[in-house]
Amino acid sequence: MRILVIDKDETRADYLRQQEINVETTDDIAEAFSLMKNNDYDLVITENNVDLDGLDLIAKTRRASIETPMMVLTESEKNLKDMATAFGHGADDFQAKSIDNKELLCRVNALIRRANWQTSKTCTIGGFIINFDQKTFKLGQRDVPLTDKEYQVAELLFLRNGTIVTREMFLDHVYGGINVPERRVIDLFLCQLRKKMKDAQKNTEYEGNAPIVETVWRRGYVAREPIGNEAKVAFGSSTTVIRQANHAVRTSTPRSQRRRLYPIS
Repeated sequence: MRILVIDKDETRADYLRQQEINVETTDDIAEAFSLMKNNDYDLVITENNVDLDGLDLIAKTRRASIETPMMVLTESEKNLKDMATAFGHGADDFQAKSIDNKELLCRVNALIRRANWQTSKTCTIGGFIINFDQKTFKLGQRDVPLTDKEYQVAELLFLRNGTIVTREMFLDHVYGGINVPERRVIDLFLCQLRKKMKDAQKNTEYEGNAPIVETVWRRGYVAREPIGNEAKVAFGSSTTVIRQANHAVRTSTPRSQRRRLYPIS
């Protein structure tokens, strides 16, 4: 992990170094831009104040097609106007400089993890294809029109393919901490997304397939290959088709008595 910290104060950088992170520092915006052009950083953390114009740096790097994740630390109190300006310039996170070191570390890891998820331009689940660069969503070659919020919900589900996504994670991904509504709004977006996906499957080879977006009771949602699809799983030297068996268990057994008979990869 390699991070560039742009700050006159070395305190943050020293803390990150104590976490065994490779940290480089500068207190000059021009030098920072040069470093970003010539080096591959996992994350850039820049202060924004009267002496260091971190927002100008972000705008400049985005115009230069440098997509390194960037976090802004402001000396002033965190407020909606400044936050909106930072995100508008291309920032990936915006925090007060007084942020606790442990929270800072959590956010650093989350930003880098999110960036790594998007190294692949596309992801396909159950015939549905999402293109993270072009912001498109298709079933095979057929476009599935989504609103901005529906696309962002689908984007996170596909990025987290096979992993449970909580409502809090959706809210953070869709709203970025600005004017966050009630958690239940995510259920509405999921309902609309599922309906559009089901409608797209009509009169295609995918019609009748089990849904790829599942509700995980009291935990969230997960996108994965439909259980009705056959998938081969190796047990030692033998290979067994198991998804159909699990589908039968789910559909013929009361919920309280269900258990998975076989592992699924």
